[in-house]
Amino acid sequence: MSKRAIEELTQLLDAEKAALFSGDLDAIAKMAEQKMQLTQKLEGASATDLSALSRRLHDHTRLLEAAKSGVGQAVATLTKQRAARSSLSSYDPSGNATSIGTPLRKTDRKF
Repeated sequence: MSKRAIEELTQLLDAEKAALFSGDLDAIAKMAEQKMQLTQKLEGASATDLSALSRRLHDHTRLLEAAKSGVGQAVATLTKQRAARSSLSSYDPSGNATSIGTPLRKTDRKF
């Protein structure tokens, strides 16, 4: 059974890699449970098979970490863009960055 589990896990990793490259994060989340079930079936696998699977999993982990980093950078960029829309900054005569607040909008009433 362990040989079949390794083959299924390898196919699942290939599908997860394709989903990662296409940006289908929902599919990746659904595959996590399948991976857990397959790893429990690896008992009795040969050291050679497990070594090859370990290298593949290591490479796959690096891909997932890179994707996580990219999503984090995208969130940071969007946060900066949102902040830029709500405030204005400039430099003072000494070259230090200063924030120029938006004036409070209040209605002037003349009676």
